[in-house]
Amino acid sequence: MSSIKQIQNNIRTIVVFATIKQFQKAAIIQSVIRSAKSNDLIATGQLISPEVSDSIIPSADDRWLVPRKTFKKIVSVRVYGSRLSSGEFFPSSIKIKINLGDYGLAPKYKDLALNAPDGPYISNYFKREQGDMIDRIEQWIEDKMDRGYSFYYTDRKGNNVPLKQGDKINTTRAAFPIMRKISKQGPDKVDFARAFNKVEATLQKASDKIEEATYFDVISPALRKSIETIF
Repeated sequence: MSSIKQIQNNIRTIVVFATIKQFQKAAIIQSVIRSAKSNDLIATGQLISPEVSDSIIPSADDRWLVPRKTFKKIVSVRVYGSRLSSGEFFPSSIKIKINLGDYGLAPKYKDLALNAPDGPYISNYFKREQGDMIDRIEQWIEDKMDRGYSFYYTDRKGNNVPLKQGDKINTTRAAFPIMRKISKQGPDKVDFARAFNKVEATLQKASDKIEEATYFDVISPALRKSIETIF
C-alpha cells in the first residue's frame, strides 16, 4: 500500500498531465495569436510575441500550469482517509483544486479586444497613461508606415496632407486626432480574444479525464508509467 504522500504525488501527476494535454489540444493561446495576426494587430509585434512581451498570459498553450508572480500554487491535491491497524493509509476521498490565477490579455491589449476574459487586469490602461499616449501613438504610426500604411495630417490651411516617414512634427499632428478619439471613445475593439471563452470547457474535459483515471486506481505505481496511454 502506498503512503498518502505517494498517492497525492500520483494524483498530482495525473492532474497536471491531463490539464496540460487538454489545453494543448484547445490551442487557446495559439488561436488568440493567429486571430491578432489576421486582424492586423501586429504593428509593433509585441502582442503576437507574448513569450517576450507578456502581452498574453500564459505565453503558450503548455504553460497554463506554470506558477506566476500573482499565483504560485495552481494545482493542489488532498487525499482523505483512515489509517489501518497495520499503520497503512487507506484513501477514501480526494480533493483536487486547479486555480489558473491570472490569465488573459495585459491591460494595454485588453482594451483592444471584444469579449476579453475577465481577470485581475485593470482595463483603463488608456485613461491611466494619457501622459505618454501621444508618444505611443506616434510610434504606432511609424510602425504602420514601415509596413506600407498611409497617414495624413491637417495643415494650417485645413488641407489633408500625406505624412512622410520621419517627419516628427507632422507625425505629432497626425497623432493628435487619434489620441482625442481614443480619449473620448476608447480604442477600436476587435474580437481576437474569443478563444479564451474555451477555458472552462477545457478544464471540464481535463476533469473528466482525471476522474476517469483516478477512479480505477490512484495508488498503483504502474499507473504513472501508463499515463501517456490513458489520455
